[in-house]
Amino acid sequence: LDNLALPMALTPLPPGEWDSWFWAPPVSALTLYARWTSGSTAELRDAMGRLLAANPPLGGKLERADDGSIGIRCGAHTAADLVRFAVGSEEYVAPDTLPDRLDSLQRCLEPDLMGVAGGGIGTGSEQLASGGPLFRISALTLPRDGGAVVLVELAHLLGDGATFYRLCAALDAELRGGSRVELIWGEAVPPCYRAPGHMTLRDQWRMGVLPMKYAFPLQARFGRKRVSQIAVVDRKALRSFKKADGAASKAGFVSSNDVIMSALAEVYDSTNILMHVNMRGRAEGARAEHAGNIERNIFFPRSLLAARRGPAFLRDVILSKLYYWEAGRVPLVPFLLNSVGIATNWASLTRFMVPTGTKVLAHCPLSSFVEALPVDLAVIFQAAPGGPICINHNLRTRKMLFRWRASTSRRWRALVVPLDASVPWFKRYAELLAYWTAVVTAGLSAGVVGGWACACYLGPI
Repeated sequence: LDNLALPMALTPLPPGEWDSWFWAPPVSALTLYARWTSGSTAELRDAMGRLLAANPPLGGKLERADDGSIGIRCGAHTAADLVRFAVGSEEYVAPDTLPDRLDSLQRCLEPDLMGVAGGGIGTGSEQLASGGPLFRISALTLPRDGGAVVLVELAHLLGDGATFYRLCAALDAELRGGSRVELIWGEAVPPCYRAPGHMTLRDQWRMGVLPMKYAFPLQARFGRKRVSQIAVVDRKALRSFKKADGAASKAGFVSSNDVIMSALAEVYDSTNILMHVNMRGRAEGARAEHAGNIERNIFFPRSLLAARRGPAFLRDVILSKLYYWEAGRVPLVPFLLNSVGIATNWASLTRFMVPTGTKVLAHCPLSSFVEALPVDLAVIFQAAPGGPICINHNLRTRKMLFRWRASTSRRWRALVVPLDASVPWFKRYAELLAYWTAVVTAGLSAGVVGGWACACYLGPI
């Protein structure tokens, strides 16, 4: 992105429609508030106006130039266009506990709010076709509860999770009248997704993004359905794993991210896991103020990440600065030939905008958009100010196998609140037995029918 500070300028977005982020869904998150008033609404609208004045790309729209290139026309939308409010259900009352609030955010409030948001701002291709916004806030006030639920969306073309939460921090500063949080748009940053001698992530997407639109039927497997859940991480267990696994790493330590990613790999079906690593403060010239998609993306085989030495293995690869876990082995068209789980950690990035007098009850990044794609997704985040680390994951699996793995895995079982705890252990065994019985029966039936068909075709020997 170049010259984005120029209002009303049509800023080119090389390489146009082939840019990986052009096809990506927006970065988005829901926040549940208590003590929301009409004054909170007016305060948010005013803060949005000041934020747009300081960051012109947020009010822009995508346009196609005469030469066929795609760019951003800044100033196309005003603050009034980008802040939507409606009245929500009069029956809703926020639950008492954080896990229940997170569950109600995802299952009760998100569908209602998506109706107000018109299904969301969409991908870059949809934004280009509609001339719609690249950044938007939609909200439902909850009359009975005296609160509100707010959805913030940012087009992935404009930035990643770090950019998203820096914008939340900038909005919070505008709300509180504090010192302005700066974002730098369009300044050249050395590419930090490239590893010497390897394909770039952009090249991978050029090869895989269009087939990915048709890949879901090819990746469909018998009995697979979507499992969408939020898990709360036990901090005490997390510290214990970090201490035990750190000794196996060459660096002498592992991070919380390393342990959680390894736990996720234990319960996932994906062949490979693609992890996003924020490169601000790590790559030369990339600072926290830089907006954009400034991240390194690393592919890992799920089996190695789920192994006993998984966290140490992950830490060593991150420190080695490799793009893929083994030099010279970059998977070809990964989204088509393999099942891929995408994982990203926003726990240390999470920031909250808090209008005067309100209180954040729960916060959760969205994962439902991934259901239309042939990938799994996990987002690690902070669920409330000073609250626990949580995982929002949406994956394709067989529910009975997921329950089995969740109850028998070493790290996942210890790290998170047991999932589907209400399901008795004997029912899990019964489900698993029924599944394998069906698989074996289908295999034997196919063998019998195939043998009979061959016998009829060949005749007596």
